[in-house]
Amino acid sequence: MLSNDLLNLILVLTPPMFHCEHAVAALNAGKHVIVEKPMALSSKECKIMIETAKKNDVVLTVNHNHRFSGFFHYPTFVKLLKENAIGRPHMYSTKILSSWGGYEGSPDYIQNWECKREYGGGTIYSWGPHLVDMILQLNQSKPVSIYSTMNTGRWEFSGDSYSNTIITFEDASIAQIEICYVSSFDYKTFYVQGDKGLIKHDAEMMLDPGKTIIRIDSKDETVADIVAAPSQSLLHNVYDVITSGKKLIIDPIDILRVIQIIEAAIRSSDNNEVVFLD
Repeated sequence: MLSNDLLNLILVLTPPMFHCEHAVAALNAGKHVIVEKPMALSSKECKIMIETAKKNDVVLTVNHNHRFSGFFHYPTFVKLLKENAIGRPHMYSTKILSSWGGYEGSPDYIQNWECKREYGGGTIYSWGPHLVDMILQLNQSKPVSIYSTMNTGRWEFSGDSYSNTIITFEDASIAQIEICYVSSFDYKTFYVQGDKGLIKHDAEMMLDPGKTIIRIDSKDETVADIVAAPSQSLLHNVYDVITSGKKLIIDPIDILRVIQIIEAAIRSSDNNEVVFLD
């Protein structure tokens, strides 16, 4: 495949433990690459991928599709915060509770890899990259410290079935990300508190569109969701980058920061300590 001169772009859709190896092979073959999240399982691997893309003058990006999707009505949050609708945000909170335990896959599929830590499974590498990325896009302040707790309770796999991570930012704001894959019910929420009000999205089922409210002066107003960007947004952008030099909408440097935070969260949980970021 990599020696086929008719191919310009490779999608790396393998389990995360293989992302760096497969992306680097494609980049060194002169192919542009879109890699699934998480970008890789370490910041060291992410840096190798970024350096390889630069060396070969090819495009590398990561499919963080929930920047554009309507899963949390996220485009609504982006728009309202840009409009300063709730003043200066100082607290971000998101939660996903689910009984999800991995995809069935084909007969030759690595069974339950999404639940095994060695393959990059578990909550922190599954939904964690999406949620960290979404919060970092909303808050451009520098992350200062991470405290996280994770466990494998109620399932037999090595990956974490539960994680609760707190990020403290330089502007004194705080973000909390809680993910559970052994919940007896589904629930998702995304919440931003500002000094003039709040925005909150809730849904009782993972695929339920739910609703978003904005509360100012004790008054609730349901917000009509912005139409989510087409699912092909990243593909269209990569095409424009390759053919006409447009700017990448998902810069791998930004995703390197996401992986650095996840690494810090794992270290925090393993050692029961606050991890300060360089």
